[in-house]
Amino acid sequence: MAQESGSRMLCFTQSLKDSIIAGVYKPGQKIPTERQLAEQMGLSRTVVHAGIVELAAQGVLSVSPRQGTFVADYTRDGTAALLNALFSHRGAFDGHLADSIFAARRLIECECVRLACERASAQEIAALEQVVEQERGVADSDAPRAAALDFRFHHLLAVISGNAVYPLIINSMQVSYLSLAERFYRNIRHRQRVIGMHAAVCEALGRKDTARALAVCAEMLDDGEQRFSQQ
Repeated sequence: MAQESGSRMLCFTQSLKDSIIAGVYKPGQKIPTERQLAEQMGLSRTVVHAGIVELAAQGVLSVSPRQGTFVADYTRDGTAALLNALFSHRGAFDGHLADSIFAARRLIECECVRLACERASAQEIAALEQVVEQERGVADSDAPRAAALDFRFHHLLAVISGNAVYPLIINSMQVSYLSLAERFYRNIRHRQRVIGMHAAVCEALGRKDTARALAVCAEMLDDGEQRFSQQ
């Protein structure tokens, strides 16, 4: 029974976080009462209360006695648990959050490329080139495989950067990244364009051409953001 209750609480907290990430509830906005949420979601008030306590501990919600429960200013009070929820989110994003995530990704990925240009060994560049060759061999109909290899390329760049935290951050984005990339890679021309940019990054790393590698990285990110905005 306790395990079932815990599972329901996790479903509730994830659902409410998804609504906040999507902008249904905004910072400072009062959310429905525990009774209303329980009725809406077909849950007990005990489960809803436990979920609200958990989200308050994560910095997602703020509980004010006799006033209600409000969406917290999570940019100030949110914890790593909320950051992980942002990167694991599969649905729609609040516009400002989406812009912020893209900006953070740009900083991290471009820095990974810059560091990789300085530090990549011949073996590491060969490993990246092997991923590119695997990408070229993916069947046109296999968008999930193409997305997984694309993610592997970017994660490997983060590993090659030598920074111990960057691969962890990139890895935390995997769920939402793959969800978006699978949609993008149904377009074969777009897929071929990305593979070409991956190959160009490998070439630039081999020549230690940081400026070229960063230019291609920026082009890839611009392309991804543009396609995301069209979804």
